[in-house]
Amino acid sequence: MPCSTLREIAQAEKLDERYIARILYGSLLAPDIIEKVLQGRQPVTFTVKSLKRAPPLDWDEQRRLYGMPR
Repeated sequence: MPCSTLREIAQAEKLDERYIARILYGSLLAPDIIEKVLQGRQPVTFTVKSLKRAPPLDWDEQRRLYGMPR
């Protein structure tokens, strides 16, 4: 059964809605930011809490916001 809201996804997966939001927000990150995180090279200030809100869709703005120059 398809889900159309964060709440529906969270209920279907038996997970917290905020957790689902952070996972989805992480998927909006620039590829090089994701690569740095996977390699453990992100700034110590970049944490899961950094994704409380949706990141900017502009990848250059993300890099500035999270302190991760190319």
